[in-house]
Amino acid sequence: MNHAKYIVFDNGFYLYPIIFPAGLTHSEVAKRVGSRPLSAGFIRLVGGILEAYGESLSLGLKAAETDSAFINRELGFVQ
Repeated sequence: MNHAKYIVFDNGFYLYPIIFPAGLTHSEVAKRVGSRPLSAGFIRLVGGILEAYGESLSLGLKAAETDSAFINRELGFVQ
């Protein structure tokens, strides 16, 4: 994966990330998921870990400072 998008959602019980192809808009994906989006942006693989950055113009959300660590933990890239 060279370049993709992501959104971190809150469904009222837990937080979870969704990573999806750059060809989809953040708002398209958020509408289909139905949970509350908390942060969003782009994601890339750098040195074996995922790095979250940027922002979603369609949702008006930015990548949170903690998103990279959270997504890597959730996907098992780091402990």
